[in-house]
Amino acid sequence: MALYVRTAGQLLKQTLRMRVVLLDVSLTWSEFLPVSLIDASADTGVQVHVVSQTHHFLIMAFRKFLPLFDRVLVERFTAETVTKGGIMLPEKSQGKVLQATVVAIGPGSLNQKGDVHPVSVKVGEKVLLPEYGGTKVVLDDKDYFLFRDGDILGKYVE
Repeated sequence: MALYVRTAGQLLKQTLRMRVVLLDVSLTWSEFLPVSLIDASADTGVQVHVVSQTHHFLIMAFRKFLPLFDRVLVERFTAETVTKGGIMLPEKSQGKVLQATVVAIGPGSLNQKGDVHPVSVKVGEKVLLPEYGGTKVVLDDKDYFLFRDGDILGKYVE
């Protein structure tokens, strides 16, 4: 399979093992679409046949990092440093924050038949994380954490 990257009219191609993905990194938006076929040429433009609308997702600010398979990149909420009464808490007393916002998701995991099982969370959702686990990733001097989809304990609904 291949990764096609379209930047200002240019189309670049890189081979992947999973499937074909289209990435448009224009200045206004960045969108990843799992597709079964991409027919790209200078004359006809790019034709995209989407496998499933449920796989369609946005990666907002992360053009540098794309999670693979069933991985989910999250940004933890910041710990409260001041109580409701106005008392400042030291770092040792703050505890670990288990809530996070999903920043980027991978395309999903492959089953034994080769079909893709999509990730159960979407970009922008608020999730509950386990106390331990995850891989710390530093992007643009910010700390993010990478979890498997199955490691996420739940998501908050509004």
